[in-house]
Amino acid sequence: MRHRALAAIVLGVLLALPASADDEEAPAREYSAMFKLRDAQGERQLGATILLDRFTPLQEALSLKDVLASQGQYGLANAIRGRANGRLRLGALDYSLDLATFAPTKDGFFVVVVTTRPIRFEESQEGSESLEFPFGVITFSLDGFGRGEGRFYPKSRLLINEDGSIAVQQFAEGEGKVTDIKKVR
Repeated sequence: MRHRALAAIVLGVLLALPASADDEEAPAREYSAMFKLRDAQGERQLGATILLDRFTPLQEALSLKDVLASQGQYGLANAIRGRANGRLRLGALDYSLDLATFAPTKDGFFVVVVTTRPIRFEESQEGSESLEFPFGVITFSLDGFGRGEGRFYPKSRLLINEDGSIAVQQFAEGEGKVTDIKKVR
């Protein structure tokens, strides 16, 4: 099996926090960051802009866990596709972000972004195992000044743990870091 063991990132921290995604209490909407990825092709680094136009209320995001449990990866992908919660600009490429939610922490915010990833022609034609990993996931923590760091999983799937928390599993190599996150506005 080519995919890595379950990533240590568990999104259960969101389950334990009160649900409030009011605009007054929301984190900033635009960030600059560096995305660092190590995969079979080596190590790459790319500047990025994360634009969050809308936050899905936490309770609504957590209700999607039922969709994942009953309909699986592609049921969840169909449920969130096209929600347009924001955009990720990597160099000259823009990617739509289907779901963005957050939870307040002691000194800032924890942000989770999930999007359906584009499936490449070769993956589809070859029936690649990576087809079982239809999401891109970005998680990051921010301090009170809008600075932080996080992780990203460009080919991932979401799983429900025994305790009900949601975990991210990355396909093969490719889990990356998001560094130098800074609030733009």
